Amino acid sequence: MPFTPTHVAAAIPIAWLAKWRLPFSALAIGCMVPDAGVFFPMLFDYESFHSIRGLFIDCVPVGVAVYFVYHLLIKQPAVELLPGPLRTRVRPIADRPVSVEWQSILLVAICVLVGASTHVFWDSFTHQHRWGSMIALPFLSSEAFSLSDRSVRWYAVAQHLSSLFLLPPMGVFALRWLWKQPAGAPEPKRTRIPDLVTLSVMAAACLMMLVHASWVYAVHSDYGVTFALRQSVMIFGALMIVTLVVYSVIMHAIWSRAEASSPDGQSPS
Repeated sequence: MPFTPTHVAAAIPIAWLAKWRLPFSALAIGCMVPDAGVFFPMLFDYESFHSIRGLFIDCVPVGVAVYFVYHLLIKQPAVELLPGPLRTRVRPIADRPVSVEWQSILLVAICVLVGASTHVFWDSFTHQHRWGSMIALPFLSSEAFSLSDRSVRWYAVAQHLSSLFLLPPMGVFALRWLWKQPAGAPEPKRTRIPDLVTLSVMAAACLMMLVHASWVYAVHSDYGVTFALRQSVMIFGALMIVTLVVYSVIMHAIWSRAEASSPDGQSPS
């Protein structure tokens, strides 16, 4: 599969065509939610989430739920993990309230559906036994080359090239957007994890993921490096999501308790 965040690239032209009036986070979540079964196979059925029926009965309800969990629970604590120059630019956006009126929920559901549809359409050309790789462009199912006696099909080439060529421009787009935001917003008195601790934990997690990938490759070398990396990304991606949710719950509890005990109603640092 293309690296899941790569699918967010499809949300950018859609948001641009809508003159950025649509909730971009809903589009982005929709673009990624069909891969819920990749990271949590015990909870979500991968094939169902990638079916036409699943777009409506699986992707939309799960995507809408993720949207509100992100905005109501994760968004503010996640911003506090950013380094200072980025934190001051993003915090005013993260502090904006999210609407829970039915019109807003309907718009979010539509955006999730649109985003998820682009994911399923994209995957149909980058997976085997799909409409795109078998009917629309059957050459995608033919052999592109052989690597270590393993046949590599064109749809697999498309998988990896899509991430290789789209992730860097997406990073540039995100950085440009960040630096266009006004800087210098005053720091609220919130308890937060020091930047050095955050960076150390992230570095340790990346190192552990590489060690795990090396171990998987050593045990299952016949499946290749790609298989080992995919397994590690799936496991550590799921752990990262769970850790982020737990961290967000803890931070909100700390902030709420500090605010309740503060005479002026502000959370002390």
